[in-house]
Amino acid sequence: MRKLFKDINKYYLYIVTAVQAVLALIWLVLCKHAGVSVLGIVSACVVLCAAGFFFLSKEKKTKFVIAAYLLSFPLILDTAIAPGHLALLPGAPAGDIEELNVQRFAWPYLVRMSYFSKFDFLDETDIREASSSTDYLWNEFFPVMEANLDPEFLPEVYREVVKTALKSYKSVMAPVLLRDFAYHIASPITPYINLCGAVGSLTGKNYNAFIRGTDGFGRVYFWFGLYSFLGLMVLGIVNFITGRRFVKAKTFVFGLIAAAAISLYDMYFTLRGFDYKNTAWITIIYILLFLIPLRRENVDN
Repeated sequence: MRKLFKDINKYYLYIVTAVQAVLALIWLVLCKHAGVSVLGIVSACVVLCAAGFFFLSKEKKTKFVIAAYLLSFPLILDTAIAPGHLALLPGAPAGDIEELNVQRFAWPYLVRMSYFSKFDFLDETDIREASSSTDYLWNEFFPVMEANLDPEFLPEVYREVVKTALKSYKSVMAPVLLRDFAYHIASPITPYINLCGAVGSLTGKNYNAFIRGTDGFGRVYFWFGLYSFLGLMVLGIVNFITGRRFVKAKTFVFGLIAAAAISLYDMYFTLRGFDYKNTAWITIIYILLFLIPLRRENVDN
């Protein structure tokens, strides 16, 4: 029975990878992205091949299959072609430390603060827009503040804003921080939740861009990747149980620490809100954990 489930797991991975790779190639032809990062794709191929080769000690075919599965997984491929994600790493810090503090701790409470009323170059619309859109916050609000205030005084303004937010809104801020962390640590399950209506992410924006211009084909590819991953996850859990061998504690702890570290980085340094393009390595960690039964099969044989 144990061998049967491992064989099912292996051939499921092979079949899903073959279908997913074909869908990925067709999607790349149809989507016609204007700003495809060639360096991003090459670096993604290198690190994913390395992940596949180091993950399994034998059976070269399975190593290539795992690398192909990872690269063709829609959330990962969408990250690989996007500028600013070299080797599938999260985006660079969105700004300096004071601006990041405002984004993380004071947004979207700016509109509730009377502090800004003393700045005549700001009107109510500016504050309202800054509190409703992080894009506006970075592209409009911060530049206006920088253009009208002394550079030496501006950090003090931001520190006061953050201090006020932490003092007045900590009770509503804490659940939001926990939700954001849960969104990141639960990648790649989070896109299901987001597309079912949960707020606080960029998944809808990314998804619309993903399917744009593909006449619905992108929708098929995207959801095939998500649902087939669920199947892979279930098979991995079944194999852990039937094999009576679970993930080693140090492997689990290392994976959890790595996923948590990436989550905390994303929450603070990148544009606020869950963005699966910043969590590609969390997705990879989960996929490799669920494929551990295949690795053990190759080590034991």
